[in-house]
Amino acid sequence: MKAATCTETGSEEAVCTVCGEKVTREIPMVEHTPGEMTVTEQPTVSSFLGQVHATPGKREQRCTVCGQVIATEEFELSEGEIADYFKGSCTTFTYDDAARNPDSLVGQNATFTGEVIQVMQSGDSYVLRVNKDSDYDCTMYVTYTAPAGAARILEDDVITLWGTLDGTETYETIFGASVTIPRFEALYIQ
Repeated sequence: MKAATCTETGSEEAVCTVCGEKVTREIPMVEHTPGEMTVTEQPTVSSFLGQVHATPGKREQRCTVCGQVIATEEFELSEGEIADYFKGSCTTFTYDDAARNPDSLVGQNATFTGEVIQVMQSGDSYVLRVNKDSDYDCTMYVTYTAPAGAARILEDDVITLWGTLDGTETYETIFGASVTIPRFEALYIQ
């Protein structure tokens, strides 16, 4: 007797009780034994023009007996997973680096905490001035589009931001002076 597997047919022998002749019968192959799905290609998360983009990952399932791939699929990240992946890609930076070398940091995913000192809101779009680490000498120019239904951002809020460094912004103060500060494109605020 030979047991059937997922790669070969099996066989069994029997003896006829009337004439004594040996009879061999083929046993069909059995189904593959599915294992766990394993990731073969990690999903990626990136930002471009104020939007977070996710590329699906890939995973496969192999037979635990023969190792053959029996299923493949792409998988999407949930909104929460996309946010977590993006936040995990962000690094902290010093204000001095952002102010002195803004062009070398353009496009870098970054995070910081600060106190909101000015809010200009139009619908869900915000322009904020935020003092990094609540230091008045470390003011960042922040743009942000809030998700629908999000609580408003107010002056004196202490918030954590995740997003992309975006060079500098020059604006005119109420006294007519020109000020240039680091610019930050926030994608997530907490």
